[in-house]
Amino acid sequence: MFLRKQHIDPEQFLRRENNNFDLIRLLGACTVIFSHTYAIAWADFAAEPFAQITDGKLAVGVPFLYMFFFLSGFLVTRSFLSSRNARHFLQKRILRIFPALVVMVLLVMLVLGPMFTELSWGEYFQQRHTWGFLRNISLLRLQTTLPGVFADNPDPYFVQTNLWSVSLEFCWYLLTAVFGVLALFRRRWSLVALWVFLYGSMAFFGDWMLSKDIPLLDLELKPFVRVGIYYVSGMLFYLYRQQFLRLNPGLLVIIIPLWFLSVVNGLSDWTTPLFIPLFTLLFATLRLRGTQTLARLGDPTYGMYIWGVPAQQAIVAWFGPNWMVAFVGGLLLSYALGMLSWHLVEKRALRWKKSILDGRARSTG
Repeated sequence: MFLRKQHIDPEQFLRRENNNFDLIRLLGACTVIFSHTYAIAWADFAAEPFAQITDGKLAVGVPFLYMFFFLSGFLVTRSFLSSRNARHFLQKRILRIFPALVVMVLLVMLVLGPMFTELSWGEYFQQRHTWGFLRNISLLRLQTTLPGVFADNPDPYFVQTNLWSVSLEFCWYLLTAVFGVLALFRRRWSLVALWVFLYGSMAFFGDWMLSKDIPLLDLELKPFVRVGIYYVSGMLFYLYRQQFLRLNPGLLVIIIPLWFLSVVNGLSDWTTPLFIPLFTLLFATLRLRGTQTLARLGDPTYGMYIWGVPAQQAIVAWFGPNWMVAFVGGLLLSYALGMLSWHLVEKRALRWKKSILDGRARSTG
């Protein structure tokens, strides 16, 4: 009952057309945009349906954000183990994250900002705060606003509030390299111990961590630990993939209602880190139509995520604070920008990465 009858080859499963990772990321990007619509269109994030059901503890987009981090831990562990060394691994991670980030920051500051600021262009570009937005490229001490931009929106001035998770993700990339150098992937028990430590810290010291910031990042410690639970879960699921891929996806009919009941009863901090990784991997193994089509179209999800807030704020500035228009318009615009980001920036960066790194391999081989 708990184990599947047919064996899944782990390497075949990891081919994009043989899993639902793209679909999970796409659903995640859409739900994050859905959740943000309440803040952006109505300035009332608490009105989000799942936030109301869970007394503000979870919004619809939050579990999918955790799935993002789980998948990152899963796939980035694979990336490290297939890299020649830590430097090679970090080069790949930098070329995956930063090209699209740089383009987004420059376009938001130089194009979207002047379009929607209440200041004159001269005043806008004379502000130090305008040029401070470039700091977001470093993912350090993030700046979420631009002078006079979206001043009349229900959620005024905010042009980019999603980069905190990108910053934390890159921190976990750096820690992955450290773990690899320390050979922790060969000492799996140490990563199990790390997961237990993170889980226990969140459960027992979560309130204390709210008042603690991470140096340089200017972000609270609690989100770093919270997303780290899922990232390290992804690491462990990859290292033990032979065992986890034997699980029967029929378990989803048990996992989903049990998790929902636990959330409604205020136990989400304890149960979500246990259920989300299992749900994500089991869902990824389901045979669903359209998986290959998604893989062929490209991966707009990173672009959708970093463009979601600017796109929705622009829609509200153009058409007013109508929830449906803000959601549908923001979703379509961010999807279009995500596709452009993938085909014009991210995919080219991945090719560049392959040619540069392969060239270095040949020159040193």
